[in-house]
Amino acid sequence: PRPMSSPSPPPLRLLYAGTCRPNTTPQSVHEIRFKRPVHLHSFRILCDGEAPHAEIPAIVGQTPNVQLGVEFFGGEHGKQELCVALLAAAHRRTELSAPSAQAPLLPLAASLRCDYLVVRSDPVPLSLCLYGTEAEPLPATPPPPAWLALPAFRHVRRGLAEQQPAEQQPAVLSNGDFAGERSAECGGGGEAAAGEA
Repeated sequence: PRPMSSPSPPPLRLLYAGTCRPNTTPQSVHEIRFKRPVHLHSFRILCDGEAPHAEIPAIVGQTPNVQLGVEFFGGEHGKQELCVALLAAAHRRTELSAPSAQAPLLPLAASLRCDYLVVRSDPVPLSLCLYGTEAEPLPATPPPPAWLALPAFRHVRRGLAEQQPAEQQPAVLSNGDFAGERSAECGGGGEAAAGEA
């Protein structure tokens, strides 16, 4: 008998390509949103004038030839947990000439469903390519069992609901930074879906 092999993971795809313009000092903060959840695996900081994807001529790097730091935080909108750090520490770019290399994110990023990414960097134009895979759709929530709709169980459900205290929702403070739209300073790709850049 032949040994069974596990299915190979899907190939990495270009999920986003664009340039984020500096917006604050001492660090710029940008939000990138994806149309569908993705799993991020790696990133590339494009050098000035670098065009790493010949099939997409509009992707040309504008990052100046300076050392800089960048951090990534990702998550899924509507989930209770906050965004998660995708690097153990800030990535320090020291490779200042083309061709740039892909840098890996934490293994956690490959399993995290992410539809938005927060990028914090030094305040210079930052041209990025993000690579990963599209996340599988979540399974649909099964409907409640039919017996719960029977008249004999309505009073049981009502009684249980009266016994349990109402859940308290945490207060959410918003300063408008993450109002559901990507940062206007990130251009050249903006909202991207898996495989669209």
